[in-house]
Amino acid sequence: MGLRINSNINSLIAIRNLGRAHASQRSAIERLSSGFRINRASDDPSGMLASNILLAQLGGIGQGIQNSQRALNTVQTADSALGEIVNLLNEIRTSALAAIGSTPNLIAGEQAMVDAGIAGISRIASTTRFGDRLLLNGQASINVTAKSPEITDLRLDSVRFYGASSLTFNISVTAGAGKAYQSAGNVGGAVTDVALLQVSGPRGTDVVTVNGGSSGAVVEAAVATVRANTGVYTQAGYLITEEVGSKASFRVQKIGGDAAATFTTVEATGVDMEARVNGLSANAVGSKLTISAQNLQGTILMDRATLPGAYSFMVANSGMNFQLGAYITGSDTYNIGLPHIRPEILGTPEYTVAGITYGGFLSDIKAGGASDLLSDPQSAVSIVDTALEEVLAYRAHLGGVAAYIIEPGISNLETQFVEISDAVSNIIDTDYAIETANLLRSQILLEAGIAVLGQATLVPTSVLDLLRM
Repeated sequence: MGLRINSNINSLIAIRNLGRAHASQRSAIERLSSGFRINRASDDPSGMLASNILLAQLGGIGQGIQNSQRALNTVQTADSALGEIVNLLNEIRTSALAAIGSTPNLIAGEQAMVDAGIAGISRIASTTRFGDRLLLNGQASINVTAKSPEITDLRLDSVRFYGASSLTFNISVTAGAGKAYQSAGNVGGAVTDVALLQVSGPRGTDVVTVNGGSSGAVVEAAVATVRANTGVYTQAGYLITEEVGSKASFRVQKIGGDAAATFTTVEATGVDMEARVNGLSANAVGSKLTISAQNLQGTILMDRATLPGAYSFMVANSGMNFQLGAYITGSDTYNIGLPHIRPEILGTPEYTVAGITYGGFLSDIKAGGASDLLSDPQSAVSIVDTALEEVLAYRAHLGGVAAYIIEPGISNLETQFVEISDAVSNIIDTDYAIETANLLRSQILLEAGIAVLGQATLVPTSVLDLLRM
């Protein structure tokens, strides 16, 4: 080994290692004092990139949770208001039932209660709001801008527009809805026998008495007398249901009378409409179509006499759009149409079957209306029942949105938030056990390095000892 004084290699080695120990100590102190493992990009470039992507996702998820909670509160506000409307409709129905067969004075009192209840429904619909937005007055409904005249009513619960300003939905009817019918002549028996016939139809059941040998015309006349109770009318020798569809069925059978009476049981069932909406098969009950597709949910009421053919309706980008996730994709947004509650549209349009008019709206049962309690309390009950069915359907839809879309979405987002937060913590947060050990190690190395450097600086002085010899 040579002795040199111009270059002290040992001291250079000691200085180099001392610098490393100092840098390690500084890094450990920085991580321990900041709480972060990554304080600059050079600490871990790939970790810095991954953590920032995850942090951006966390921000979106957190906002999605807030948005979803606000959407849930909005839906629950509308649902609570609809619950109060249901209570009022039940009170109105009670008054309408009380008016049947009552005296004019009592009817006047019940009519006053009905009018007050309808006014209460209008007030709730016009004042229910969440923040600065009214919910049940049509502002939050999906706006139908055009439709075929054969479409008598639309209830659109949800439409996904995917950025479009409007959408057109095409309805292809391949088979119309039909009534149940059967020839009255198919019911017959011996001439001298008498039988009790039970007539069951869409509206209920009643009993008529006929001679066993009666012609179809006599049977037809007997069934016609209980039309109001059964919903079965007669025409040109046929027994026919007033309503259309698979739920419109009737049955005429012998339940009593002379043992020798030989009546044959007659029954029939109507047929539902067959249709497709934008190529997707619709679930039909009578002439009411229910569609539950990715971009459209709701019900479409076609005219009962609609023939096979092409029909359509157009909707503008409207309703309430909720941002329920971290991104702006279609799956993270949800559109909902809240109902437009007005007495003038709660119910069904009027229609006439064999000379008798059915249907009507809640406004028709107010004093002076076509179906007020003095004029036609039975029709008033029927109209209120239809309105109740409609409002309860709205509530069921809102309940489904809350229970099966928003609440599970919130739970899923909260789970994602926890797991992604854990992943971010693993990347950027300081592990104090590791860094404390690193700090202790660097401190020992630093002290050792200083001591070694002191020894290394003494090596050149041995040259003087050599020169003195």
